[in-house]
Amino acid sequence: MIWTSVITALTMAPFVIDLQSKIDLGVFPYLLVFLMPQAVAIAFPCAITTIVDLIRTAPESNREERIAAMKVAIASVTLMLILCGWAFPAANQQYRVTASRAVMGATRNFGPARGLHELSIVELVQDDRLVAQRRPSGDPIYDAWMASRAGAEPVLREISQRFSLILLPIALIWMRWRALRLPRGRWYSALPLLISAPVTVLLFYSLLAQSRALADVLFAPRWSGPLLAPTLMIVGALVIDRARQAGLKTRLYAQRTNP
Repeated sequence: MIWTSVITALTMAPFVIDLQSKIDLGVFPYLLVFLMPQAVAIAFPCAITTIVDLIRTAPESNREERIAAMKVAIASVTLMLILCGWAFPAANQQYRVTASRAVMGATRNFGPARGLHELSIVELVQDDRLVAQRRPSGDPIYDAWMASRAGAEPVLREISQRFSLILLPIALIWMRWRALRLPRGRWYSALPLLISAPVTVLLFYSLLAQSRALADVLFAPRWSGPLLAPTLMIVGALVIDRARQAGLKTRLYAQRTNP
């Protein structure tokens, strides 16, 4: 909870500084409330991995610890599904409406139209562009108009990004769990939490920011770029885990040959 609060505060800081000079102080608290779901959705997956260090007390885990980790993973994914699927889009739209009315005043009685970021996960899946791609209407004029709306790639990319955030807690919990399997205090041991948590945050969001280039390098569809970010992190964790296991085996062999 402390990590989530800290990262959430750091995430909201740039928005707060920018809003102070543009928005009336009476509207300011409402805008902060509407920013909370977005900030929590960004901070929570990385902060939840700190629980793994509390659950796992020894390199060899027991049944109770594994069950506790599974419960945490399921609860985290459920919360992220609610946040990314419905809470964050709805709050983001209310933020845009409130901010536009505060800036424009009485000259604007309606808010901006919802974009892809403001649609729920169900609305994204049911978007006309996806439906038109799966099932053409047979009307060439309508199909051409739908194709002119940049196709289905932006919608697929938004869905991919939402699911990458929803599934991220599982990947991060698994990565930390694997890292804690080895004895502590060695060069191949897991990094301290104060180092591993910020590194993981920066790595994921750096990959997410470059997801299109990542998809091009791997010859994958561009809309799949956000899903490639956690996938590459898992592959990298497996490689590091193999290297750590090799270091442990080397040390054990040296102890046997040189008692």
